Amino acid sequence: MSAPIILIDDEALICRVFGLALRKLGRLVVTFTDPRAAIAHIASSERPCLVICDYRMPGLTGLEVLEQLPDDLPFLLISGDLLASETAAHRRGVTAFLQKPVRLDELLATVSPLLTH
Repeated sequence: MSAPIILIDDEALICRVFGLALRKLGRLVVTFTDPRAAIAHIASSERPCLVICDYRMPGLTGLEVLEQLPDDLPFLLISGDLLASETAAHRRGVTAFLQKPVRLDELLATVSPLLTH
């Protein structure tokens, strides 16, 4: 079985909609609205092939989540915050960045080449 995609966004609706779209790529998608729960899951489960994370969430930012993950784990940061895009562009470990609002076709086109295993 292929490694899962982890999707982290504090908005349950985004998790649901993005999760359904990402499943079309033939991967298991595990969603979290709590970034700390996602970090704990990643630490104790099968290594994901990709982490997709919102930038602005209660408790932790997407970049703070990134700091707690293995360095070589592909990481897609999504944000409506223009400052986040500037930061992400220069942040080690951010594999790709998408600016909200994100169209589903844009999400799939960005994610597809990042799925390596």
